[in-house]
Amino acid sequence: MTRRAGLLALAGLVAVPGRAAGQAARPPRDEPPTFRLRRDGNELLALRRAPVPYATLEQLTGDLPRALPARARAMRLTRAEPPELIDYVLCVMREGVLVVGQQVHRFDFVERRYVFERGEIARGYSPVERPGPWSWLLDVPLAREHPLILQLRAEQAGWPVAAVTIDPGGAS
Repeated sequence: MTRRAGLLALAGLVAVPGRAAGQAARPPRDEPPTFRLRRDGNELLALRRAPVPYATLEQLTGDLPRALPARARAMRLTRAEPPELIDYVLCVMREGVLVVGQQVHRFDFVERRYVFERGEIARGYSPVERPGPWSWLLDVPLAREHPLILQLRAEQAGWPVAAVTIDPGGAS
């Protein structure tokens, strides 16, 4: 084999991507795990598959007064004016009612960072369809002139609900 033929063969091995024997192929990524919507300087970042960490109102109201870990939130709304972050957490009660808790973090100009201000129940929604899997239409105050309705659907029928899928619908 000539030197030139050897180099061409080596280049062919390098140029052709392959998979080692026994190595599983990566599944295709259909959608990113989050979606982002922007209006009037505000931004909503939401998980397509969001956790539902609470199954009772007592659990939710017990945790809302203190800052929660990021893994508990389903959505985060970043407001331009006044500068604040609003984290939304979900609870689905035995009857299928979706309760949305919110935690507000305001921007502290002295400390130059967001600080936890308060946690409260934002609203509750009865399911659109019965029996399950339940689904809800959620109104999110993205911007004053741009109402936003998201569809949430329980991933399984029955209670407790561990996760929901969030569909932005035609919003962009």
